[in-house]
Amino acid sequence: MANNFQNMSMLIVDDEALTRTVHEFTLRHSGFTKLQMAENGMQAIQLCQSGEHYVIITMDFSMPLINGVRLATKLLREKGADSLIVGVSADGDPPLMEKFIKAGADRFYSKPLTPEKIATFFQNIQSITQWKSKAL
Repeated sequence: MANNFQNMSMLIVDDEALTRTVHEFTLRHSGFTKLQMAENGMQAIQLCQSGEHYVIITMDFSMPLINGVRLATKLLREKGADSLIVGVSADGDPPLMEKFIKAGADRFYSKPLTPEKIATFFQNIQSITQWKSKAL
């Protein structure tokens, strides 16, 4: 798996430092080398506007300044559908998942996060990310 993700850039947006650390550790171990972190939605918007393209953007629902659903909507409006948007939340109830999907998210997973859960999730979406990275 390491070589398949090596050149894909990814943005992890979460206000919890521990969650960002778990994501970063697990994804680097899985082969991602181009990882960027943002601690809120406004920082994520600035990073995306700086010209960097992210094949995958994960975003927590509950964040200060702008929540994940609003962030997904804004990024898709500004950038188009060229990034795989993944919603993340401690509350995995269907109405919240539906809000993320309606906002344009491609996938959703719920906390608590474990390295195994993150690795399995990204292995399962590997073909989608490869397609999106080749399309650019």
